[in-house]
Amino acid sequence: MKSLFAKQLKVVKSCDAGVNCLGKLVYKLDGNITSREGVYKDPTLILADGTRLFFGWTMSNCSNTQECLVVGVALPNSTKDRYVLGKDIFYFDIYKDKIVPEGNTRGKLSDSSCNTSFG
Repeated sequence: MKSLFAKQLKVVKSCDAGVNCLGKLVYKLDGNITSREGVYKDPTLILADGTRLFFGWTMSNCSNTQECLVVGVALPNSTKDRYVLGKDIFYFDIYKDKIVPEGNTRGKLSDSSCNTSFG
């Protein structure tokens, strides 16, 4: 899947599975480090502007209710020493009929410690 995306983007570096191409630690919004270290060793593309796209597992039996692919997007933030889920890194579940951002109330990365109220 990574190679299909790479054909359409300005890629400056491509990392295979098992290599941490993020180069920084990843934290939750509450300041705790994530427990998903392995995820950040997925196949990754680094784009010309510093954005990183990483590709999770693909499912051959995907459907309207089972993910086909998980794609992560890490925004460039060269002035920081870390990434924060929901600020610098976002995940999307790709289904046959839709794209769903993770972190919603039913998502795998939802954060119960996140205060979503305004004011």
